[in-house]
Amino acid sequence: MIVLIVVAVLCLIVPSLVWGFFLLSFRLRSLETTGTIIDYHTSRGRYGDISAPVVEFRLPDGRTITFTEKTHTSGTIFDLLSDLFSRFVLKKDTNSVKVLYDPNDPQKARVNTFTYLYFIPTLLFVIGLGLILFTIPAFREFLILIIDYIERLAKYL
Repeated sequence: MIVLIVVAVLCLIVPSLVWGFFLLSFRLRSLETTGTIIDYHTSRGRYGDISAPVVEFRLPDGRTITFTEKTHTSGTIFDLLSDLFSRFVLKKDTNSVKVLYDPNDPQKARVNTFTYLYFIPTLLFVIGLGLILFTIPAFREFLILIIDYIERLAKYL
């Protein structure tokens, strides 16, 4: 039980917090602009094709920067429904995205959405927290058994 808590903390919660710290530092030093998805970089994944948007945006000095998002996703039904909802209900241009970029190195840019920036560290944190919360009742019972054993031993001393 304690092993599960240690694994959850060391393998899931600590990396998610470190990842979150790096995302926060990137976000604080970045500038935001609007970019356009011009293509998708598709590659073969273990369970099918995965893709990442290729985004183009302009800097204030007029230079055009093109980058490929680091996070690849597979086209799920959720992505398709979200795209349809945005396009037909919200009347949004789904090719237009918010972009965060480092003013000192504009090639270090990311699409500013929850899915591309925060989903994986949030998922790691939630899974780690779930494992810890799952083990607490069992850990509490284990502690009660140890306390009962110590009380029984104390009667004989």
